[in-house]
Amino acid sequence: MHQLLHGHVIEAFKLNPLLLIAGPILIYVLIRQTGWAIRGTAPPGNRLPAPVIYAIFFALLSFWIFRNTSLYPFVS
Repeated sequence: MHQLLHGHVIEAFKLNPLLLIAGPILIYVLIRQTGWAIRGTAPPGNRLPAPVIYAIFFALLSFWIFRNTSLYPFVS
């Protein structure tokens, strides 16, 4: 996060690529949820099929585990 705030995007990507990939998605979801809360409407139901949700979960879990190892892409 420090590297990203100082404008070093490549270094930030080397340290945490998941943050740069998921960051814009999370900001969009936050803005959308805030809009629903302000209007007082209920958000629509889940539109993602279960296999997609499981794939995202296992990708995040795998990244979390392998990020703390000394394997090639995660060496910093």
